[in-house]
Amino acid sequence: RGADLRGANLQGADLHGADLHGAGVAILQADAVTVYVMPERARIGCQDHPHETWRNLTEAQANKWTDGGWALWQVWGPLVLAACDACAKAGWPQRAETEIAEVTP
Repeated sequence: RGADLRGANLQGADLHGADLHGAGVAILQADAVTVYVMPERARIGCQDHPHETWRNLTEAQANKWTDGGWALWQVWGPLVLAACDACAKAGWPQRAETEIAEVTP
């Protein structure tokens, strides 16, 4: 309870059934890749970058990172960027930390 997952490498972690309420991370499953979205960064597969890097992603970068990366980004990119915007707007993790602090004796 109250774990700070900022910067955590969750690749390979089995979070099935985990209660991540208040953790300040949105998790999306995009095709065969798990996406972790935090207030200022997003991790897609093994690539972890600030939101702005994802927002300005080029075809060359995406295809360098993975075969067919640009085609995948065309499908999943809008959803990832919407999650980035939602996390940033919600103020995570500050809001989550406040909620945790309020219920912790």
